[in-house]
Amino acid sequence: MKLIHNAGDWWRFWSIRFIAISGVLVATIVAIQAMPETFQAYVPAWFKQMLAIGSSFGTLLAGLSRVVQQTPAPTPAAPVIVPPDPLPVVEEKAPE
Repeated sequence: MKLIHNAGDWWRFWSIRFIAISGVLVATIVAIQAMPETFQAYVPAWFKQMLAIGSSFGTLLAGLSRVVQQTPAPTPAAPVIVPPDPLPVVEEKAPE
């Protein structure tokens, strides 16, 4: 498997953001369905529908954002390496 050149910036990709939002919405739907029926009665039907529509829309946006050209993340400037000054040459005197 070969990764894209900027895979380290995965959190900046819109597709990842949309998938994360969709995942949260789906997890909320599953959590509501896992509740006992007495608690589910307090969750309005329109709220469940909005969660389902939102998760579908987020998944659609994630797919579309993968084919749209995204602006690349700014790359940090390469550090400038300055060579050190040469050490002065010290000549030794012969003993007298």
